[in-house]
Amino acid sequence: MFATLSPELYHLRFSLLEQAKKHVPAVGFTNDALLKALNEVEHKSTVTPSTLSVMFERGFPAALVEYVAKDTTTITQKYLDEVYSSENIINTIVRNEEDYINNRFFPPTSKDVAASAIIKKLEALMPYCEKWPSAVGVEYQTQNIPYTLITLTEFVDSSSFYIERVENLNQLLLPAKQIIQSKVMSSYIPIGNEESSSSKSPLSNTAKFLRTFIAGVPLSSGPHMSTSNFSMDWYMKRAQLGFIYCTCVTSLLGDTSAGKAETKALAKKMTHCLF
Repeated sequence: MFATLSPELYHLRFSLLEQAKKHVPAVGFTNDALLKALNEVEHKSTVTPSTLSVMFERGFPAALVEYVAKDTTTITQKYLDEVYSSENIINTIVRNEEDYINNRFFPPTSKDVAASAIIKKLEALMPYCEKWPSAVGVEYQTQNIPYTLITLTEFVDSSSFYIERVENLNQLLLPAKQIIQSKVMSSYIPIGNEESSSSKSPLSNTAKFLRTFIAGVPLSSGPHMSTSNFSMDWYMKRAQLGFIYCTCVTSLLGDTSAGKAETKALAKKMTHCLF
């Protein structure tokens, strides 16, 4: 549909949806949100019903629900990219260098990433929580189901991407850590009557070593183990994450605890059980 829109209509569509989402907590995923947005967004010409039907082929409520779903996924993805990038994880290890080498600090695991992805997505949905039951009703109208599955897949796939990268990074860091530990140990072993020169700064080159150790090694995987075999683990991770997310959204709608604490606890328990 977007390919048929002129640049002007495409921009107008985005502006209306962006403005309308601010009114969802008050009026829900309804045409009332569109009316409020139309009064607040500048547009060069009169917006006619035919123009609206071109911009929102399946109706404005469906477009608004999908926009919010995609927007909350984008928020989640940016958070995961900031917290769980390999560079950030290495920097965190360096800040806790001595504890890491002495097994008092451990980098995040796939369980941590999965829990963070679910909880961040739920937190992004919280402003719309009271109106989300009606959004679910819109999502599962027959004409909207394919698009609902696409938005769900986008969240699951982008989150699984970081889960896999952290999992693979940890596998790489394990032998790297053992090498660092052996170097630190050797720096305290006296050679004759002299101390090893590396004892002056046994931890100083850890960051450089870790970056070099993982350089050029792909951390992401695909659905194929080889040219002819599928990776069941690749699909299983996504199925598990999708199941946890759908369960937690259902919990979120009926959760009366402060800050939806019960749903967040459920997300942590499920991810630590299934991952």
